[in-house]
Amino acid sequence: MLITELAKAVSYDENGPLVAEITPDHILKICSNFLLADTSQVVQFCHLSAREFLEKRQTNSILDYSCDLAHAQAAISSLALLNRNDIIISPTPELNFTQKPGNFVPKRNFSEYARDFVMFHIKMSGENRKQHPLESMLQSFFSRRPLEARSPFLNWSNGLSPNTSYDLLRYQSEPPNPLFMVCEWGFANVFETISGNVDFNLEQLNAAGISPLYLACRRGHYDVVLLLLEYGADIDATSHHPPRSALHAAAKSGHYEIVSLLLQRGASVVGDPSRTSPLAAAAKEGHFAIFKLLFELGADRGDYKSAFVDAILLIYNH
Repeated sequence: MLITELAKAVSYDENGPLVAEITPDHILKICSNFLLADTSQVVQFCHLSAREFLEKRQTNSILDYSCDLAHAQAAISSLALLNRNDIIISPTPELNFTQKPGNFVPKRNFSEYARDFVMFHIKMSGENRKQHPLESMLQSFFSRRPLEARSPFLNWSNGLSPNTSYDLLRYQSEPPNPLFMVCEWGFANVFETISGNVDFNLEQLNAAGISPLYLACRRGHYDVVLLLLEYGADIDATSHHPPRSALHAAAKSGHYEIVSLLLQRGASVVGDPSRTSPLAAAAKEGHFAIFKLLFELGADRGDYKSAFVDAILLIYNH
């Protein structure tokens, strides 16, 4: 993070911008014992011992600093900006780089930083995202407010560009549907909030041809999968590239509880004979408990005829 981005970030709390904006010089002055800005203006710890000190510092046996708390604070500052209805974030066609000796640093303001990294910070905040104020701010971000044509999520989504710093665009859709972000990152606590949105669509496919249920099953978000099924998602719907079911996604990824849930809810174990089946996917990835569960229910092998599957079947039958 650049020192200018950090200064802007700490100028925001959950209620929005502070009255007095904090400058980069002020940050460096009060944090001179452990922070510095290098020649590229990127914030660094003065020494590894500064980070070690912070990570060990405790109050009443509770850590004062942790990486997930730092991510939570960064997420709060980012959402405080993105949730403002007077903020319009335009997509950046390409990053604007300024050259420093031996280094290249992207030139951007804090709104662009928040656009590119807010979801990363939310994900890395761990259990903190289920606590106030982050949870309520996340609900506001995804919800379409009364008397407003657009939600903060839609403004943010339209501001994304192919230059985002992490793999995010695969989960975008047209029209934008916040459900894909809920399923990708496991935001079960905001599911009911977005279920009232006019753009809430359980069966929509994203740009990669993947359904919300398939995505949640692949990522292993049990609570989100349960909510999708309770709201009526098609349990046997397939992705497009290639056409595979949610059961296949859960079996391949090794999520036993989700496989069990899907089977309890009536997911079909009869696959496309021309495709790799959930049974074969579980075998190939070494998920023997899932393989055993599917095999006992008579699941198809599909087109996977390798000696590896034959060997597992031989071991299981004997």
